[in-house]
Amino acid sequence: MSELSVLVLGLLFGHLDSQKSIRRVMPITIFLSLAYCVAQGTLEGLYHKDYFTADVYLHGGMVFSLSSAVFFFVVYVSVTLLCWLPVHRCGLHVPEKKAFYVYTCLFSIVNLLQAVGSSL
Repeated sequence: MSELSVLVLGLLFGHLDSQKSIRRVMPITIFLSLAYCVAQGTLEGLYHKDYFTADVYLHGGMVFSLSSAVFFFVVYVSVTLLCWLPVHRCGLHVPEKKAFYVYTCLFSIVNLLQAVGSSL
């Protein structure tokens, strides 16, 4: 879930560089991480009815891996496209550092590869 923290920090508070911005990001990240873990646990319980012989290391199974990889791919591609869209006219503050967009582009490729691998 560290990639989610970096994404939230960069998008919502990328224009701030203080400890206050990090404290503001933590509740958002905790809430999103909790939702992610609940979805993972739910899929683990739905697809593995035999609780006593279920493999503990499945982490939600192939369905969860595919759905989370596709979700993060769409999110990272959307964030990567923000640098070319005129969102500053809407009053949104997007990160101006090129390294953040390189990070999102690389992780979109990684998640695309993970989605392709999960679907096989």
